[in-house]
Amino acid sequence: MTRAALPRQHMPDWLANISAETMASDPIPIGSILDGSFYYPASGFDEDPVAYFGGNFHSFVYVDYGMKREDFSKALEGTGFAGYRLLRKRNVPLEQLVANGDVRRFKPSLEPEATNYVQDGFCEWAVLEREPISTDQQGPSRISLLFICADGVPSYDALYVSNRVVPEAVAIIQPGGNTYFNPYDFEDENDDFARCVFNHPCGLPKFLLFGGAGGDHHYLKIWPHYSQLIDFIGWREETNKTIGIWGIGTTLTN
Repeated sequence: MTRAALPRQHMPDWLANISAETMASDPIPIGSILDGSFYYPASGFDEDPVAYFGGNFHSFVYVDYGMKREDFSKALEGTGFAGYRLLRKRNVPLEQLVANGDVRRFKPSLEPEATNYVQDGFCEWAVLEREPISTDQQGPSRISLLFICADGVPSYDALYVSNRVVPEAVAIIQPGGNTYFNPYDFEDENDDFARCVFNHPCGLPKFLLFGGAGGDHHYLKIWPHYSQLIDFIGWREETNKTIGIWGIGTTLTN
């Protein structure tokens, strides 16, 4: 596995100190989960970001309106989580994720045809810890994974804008276009998702990940401000995926 050219981060105290008991009984530390997080809309249950970027990020926030709650536990058994065991997972009401409990901020703007694909909204929060036989090269000691069945664009507003937090990274990885009645063009700098990110009063994420099937020449079109190419990594050779990691800057590095 090729690791990205990103700095490794120390595990945050809130994640290091949490226990299965406190995770079950205490209020969800939503501010801590969002701060420095990896935000991945139209994510499905793609475990690859955790496999490739665990340690660069410790908190992953996945959002997809087409996933079922009962499939979340199955997804945790994916290859990207190999070497990890579940410390605990819990259901989280959506109102606990947004400032002032205003769940209307999660409301999607979808085509009528999407009704057969969109699932009922829910949120599951899991903390995974590395098996004793695993090594640091396989990932950090713990990972937080927040999965929300919701629309990725209003969820950015509900989570980050309402709580006045900025994620460390945003990932646009083959979001599917209109395949699943998605009304957004995540890649378009003038579309709703880019505008939501750019207009956040607290600032921009440090990194933008952009990629999918095909070689790196497919992923040179990127949002304004994210013009510094940090790295291209191969993403599972059998699926021929490539991910570009972009930073804020004015110079394209070769």
